[in-house]
Amino acid sequence: MGGALAIRVDANFTSQSCPRCGHTNKANRPNNGLDFDCMACGYKLHADLVGAKNIALRTLLLRQDFERTGRLSTVPDVSQDETKTLD
Repeated sequence: MGGALAIRVDANFTSQSCPRCGHTNKANRPNNGLDFDCMACGYKLHADLVGAKNIALRTLLLRQDFERTGRLSTVPDVSQDETKTLD
């Protein structure tokens, strides 16, 4: 029977960071509202969904790093291109 692995992910700036291009800026959240509008690439989505997407991406990166190295790292060994979604 396999065990579960819980990974703690830094949630800082997840609703200000673009999951498409990686641009992080307070201006991506106009009026601190629920809209996300990337100033760099124009990606638009509900800010809560952007935050959730970024947390999922960070979790996947840490898990992949753990599977490759056998240890959890706060800074996974990946390139900047691997941290962005393709949609």
